[in-house]
Amino acid sequence: MWKYYDFDANWSEYYKTWMSSEVQTILAPCMEKWCDEQAYYESDGTKPFWKPGADLWPYSRTDYHAQRIMDKTSKHIEHNRLIQKCGDSLQRAGTPMSADALANWFLESDALDEISKQFEPASGSWEAQVLFMGANYLAEPQATAARLLMPNHAVQVWSDMEGNDYTVIPCEELIMDFQRAYLYKQGCQDLEPNRVVHDMMMEAWEL
Repeated sequence: MWKYYDFDANWSEYYKTWMSSEVQTILAPCMEKWCDEQAYYESDGTKPFWKPGADLWPYSRTDYHAQRIMDKTSKHIEHNRLIQKCGDSLQRAGTPMSADALANWFLESDALDEISKQFEPASGSWEAQVLFMGANYLAEPQATAARLLMPNHAVQVWSDMEGNDYTVIPCEELIMDFQRAYLYKQGCQDLEPNRVVHDMMMEAWEL
């Protein structure tokens, strides 16, 4: 039975390898290509620039991370009644606002940014390295990390029918892909290991 590498149990060791010069040297041109071809532009219209060693999540091409951060921020604000507390303070100061105006003011304030930062993926964590929509750009760096961690095993990169690349160690029936493993952990059943391998086998058979 195929399985994903246990990133939960081994993330500290994996991340140390991921941050090694051997991996980062290969990752740098991959991220440069990603920023040129796929990553969202900055708010000022310029292309983003990734520096070696930096987390990958801010360069994702979906709003997955942003939505999770906002959901957690909203729950925090609601739980702690922060907007109401601001309204009470303004009332005492003699500068009351309507409920709508107060909510809009709070949403545009520096306070919201500071709260949101608390819920960003922790730097260096597994979640912080997940580059949504960019897994194929990380195939070569992930394969390099796998070879460093398991030097006595044959590490290969296989592709499925949709052209998605996966780092695999066939003799261990192991998929060593932290991008897809994270999504599977979040409930994406399309990435169930044996299903993924079946798709890759079908692609190889068709070729």
